[in-house]
Amino acid sequence: KEEDPSVATVTVEFIDDNDGSTVTVDVPEGTKITEAATKAGVYIPTLCHHPRLSPVGKCGLCVVSVENGPTPTQLACSTACRPNDDGSPMKVHVHGTLLNGLANAALRRNMEISTQNQIKKYQSNNEFAPCAALEIEDLANWMGKETIDTSSNCITYDPSLCIGCSRCVRACDQLQGMKVLEAPMPTSNPAVVGIAQTPPCMQ
Repeated sequence: KEEDPSVATVTVEFIDDNDGSTVTVDVPEGTKITEAATKAGVYIPTLCHHPRLSPVGKCGLCVVSVENGPTPTQLACSTACRPNDDGSPMKVHVHGTLLNGLANAALRRNMEISTQNQIKKYQSNNEFAPCAALEIEDLANWMGKETIDTSSNCITYDPSLCIGCSRCVRACDQLQGMKVLEAPMPTSNPAVVGIAQTPPCMQ
């Protein structure tokens, strides 16, 4: 992708809090930190993010810390690269005990939503698994099989694998232009995706 010469360039310095190493990269102003990190070869974990989709910051894995930022931590997928007033590089801290701990906690929250992940905790071949655990496994297996949505000839939706990141909904809307998936309004419960309608071309 060619850069627009009319857009100011921002120097971003990534600082790895694990070992203190730094990587510097120049990107157009407004570039999201995730894209700047990719260009610099710096790994930032993501789950709901995709470079071709608008950011939503639902999974919380891409947590970073920008020096002189408005808050102690930010989400890399939705934070734009901006120049400092004094012209110094924008300094972004990645990894380290604190940030990795926050990312791991976010990943744990996301995975706990998945019924499939719960099944893996209680394998039937574990002789030490309590009877109640095996009963939970049977129930989870039944729920997964009974709620798979096969109403479309083109889409099979398995809610046991859904973590509520809405990436499939956004891809269907923004990339495919089909708008046949939907997610309910945010509530205290995890979001669940479903097939909204089946257009004639998919029936």
